Amino acid sequence: MLLTPVLGGLLSAGIAGVGTYLEGGSPDQIENATGNPLNISLGLLLGAAGSSIGAYRLGRILVTAASLGFGGNAAYNAYQNGHTGAALYYTILAVGGAVLANLGQQVKSGAAAQPPSPPPMIAMSVRR
Repeated sequence: MLLTPVLGGLLSAGIAGVGTYLEGGSPDQIENATGNPLNISLGLLLGAAGSSIGAYRLGRILVTAASLGFGGNAAYNAYQNGHTGAALYYTILAVGGAVLANLGQQVKSGAAAQPPSPPPMIAMSVRR
C-alpha cells in the first residue's frame, strides 16, 4: 500500500529532472526540479490516487484524458520553445501513461492471460 505513493513521488521527481535537462536547464534548475517538494508531494498523492481510480472504467477514462491532456500541453509548449527532444519525451510520457492506464486493469483481472482452447479432436474409425 505504501509502495505506490513512494514510487509515484520518486518517479515524478525523476521525470521533472529529465524534462528540465531536455529543456536545457542548468544544473541548479535540474536540482531544484528533482528536489522540489511540490513535485514529490504531487507524485505521492497522484500515485496512490491513480492506482485507486484505475479500478473503475470512468477512472481509467479520466486518467487517460489527463495524461494525454497535460502531457500533450507540455509537449506542445516545449516544441514551441524549440526543445524538440523535450517535446518528444513529453509525448512518449503522455501516450505511455494513457496506454498503461488502460492496460493495468486487464493485467489485474487476468483478461490477457486466459489459456488457449484445446484443438478439436478428430474422430477416426478403425476397421478390423
